[in-house]
Amino acid sequence: MQWKYNQELPCLERDAAIALLKDGPDKWNEWVEKNPEANINFSGGCIDKGESGAISFSGFHFPKGLINFGGVHFKGQDLNFDKAVFSGGQLIFNRANLDFKSVNFDGIDFGGTNVMFDETVFNSPDGVTFSGSIFSGYVSFHSVKFGVANGSVDFSRCQFKDINCNVSFRHSSFKCRRVNFNETVFENNNVDFHATRFELTGNDTFELNVTKARFSDAALNFSNVEFIAGCFHLDFDGSIFNGSVNFQKMKGTRHIEVFNFRHCTFEKSFNIAHNHFNCIPDLTYTKIAHHVSVDAVTINVKKQLNQFVCNEVVDIGDIERVRRLKNLAEESKDHQSMIDFHIEELRAKRWVSTKGVFPLLLSYLYDIFGGFGRSYKKPIIWLLMVWVSCAGYYHYASDNPCIYGSLINAPCTFESFSKALQYSFTHLMPAIPASKALRQQNTEYLFGKSSPDGVLILAVFETMIGALLLFLFILALRNQFKVKG
Repeated sequence: MQWKYNQELPCLERDAAIALLKDGPDKWNEWVEKNPEANINFSGGCIDKGESGAISFSGFHFPKGLINFGGVHFKGQDLNFDKAVFSGGQLIFNRANLDFKSVNFDGIDFGGTNVMFDETVFNSPDGVTFSGSIFSGYVSFHSVKFGVANGSVDFSRCQFKDINCNVSFRHSSFKCRRVNFNETVFENNNVDFHATRFELTGNDTFELNVTKARFSDAALNFSNVEFIAGCFHLDFDGSIFNGSVNFQKMKGTRHIEVFNFRHCTFEKSFNIAHNHFNCIPDLTYTKIAHHVSVDAVTINVKKQLNQFVCNEVVDIGDIERVRRLKNLAEESKDHQSMIDFHIEELRAKRWVSTKGVFPLLLSYLYDIFGGFGRSYKKPIIWLLMVWVSCAGYYHYASDNPCIYGSLINAPCTFESFSKALQYSFTHLMPAIPASKALRQQNTEYLFGKSSPDGVLILAVFETMIGALLLFLFILALRNQFKVKG
């Protein structure tokens, strides 16, 4: 949005505005009372109050017009707009540089004022707060840099009311420890965090708190957001989303340790597709009335070694979280994702609800040999290994005179081992029509009229294992290409 400048209104230019600011709120408000519609221009230059000084607009009233702080370089201890009163018009901080220990816009009713902080830089180590403020006009924090080393960026209990346009944080960066939108209300506007960067300062945990927020007919766009370094906790517990929600293709998601949507309500589409999480998004106890996309989502169930030196899930709540993702994928007819989450659930249940030697053994064997019916590569690899291994034994057990001299007779060695491979294959695939004749032919070559007992016992086991692996291969192909109706 381009700001508008009405040249017909009286204007308090920079030097006069700074002089009137120094006179305090009474003189300032007296001038505003006489000029209820006017422009005030602080733009450009530097306002420096020193390291111990503060710039306070507390209790100041502003006229309806263009209030321009664009490009100003502020320096001081604190910047305070507490209890300031705005009457509409436009408040511009575009490309301003705010070098203060703290910046305070708490509890302000902007009264329909269009508020623009595009490309503003906050160098405020103790925090930036807009807590409890009411916005009823256009709001933009596009490409803002919040450099809040020790504190937080606080928009808790704010109200963005009936704006009918975007609340934009696109391409902004939050370099701090905490961002707070707790109990914030967005009405009839889209909230855009596309390509925003969150970066932790220090060795602590970065907390993004959007608990009990309400998005009334407001879409939330969190696509392509990037998380840089450290550990991130994203908490949306109890929030209500009446518009679409998009968390698609976020970057640096390996840094996210908590991604919480418990007790949330989603009235429209919810998209977390194409993300690789180092945790499990918690969608338990949510109310979802529309489509959910979990396509190409991968998760990490954290495990630790137990007393039997086997991996056991660290947080048993992860089982419920994975099950919820599986159910959502099934409801969305996303068969592949449903199978992936089902496998993760089966693995997480080991040593928790899957107990006992036999159930655990089946679980591990099904995973090792077939990936729980999901992998067609594992059965093929195991089939090849069984085929060659058994052929090696048959070759070793053969009493063909050619084989005894095989160390010095390479052609003979190749011929005998190829016969052993053929013999092994006929036991792996006995249903093939040519297998019977081929088996008889190679039996005579390798063992004479009859096979040794050890060879026969191994052949029986090879046939059983081959049938099982072939079944797992076919099952995996079915699951890979199955169309879920």
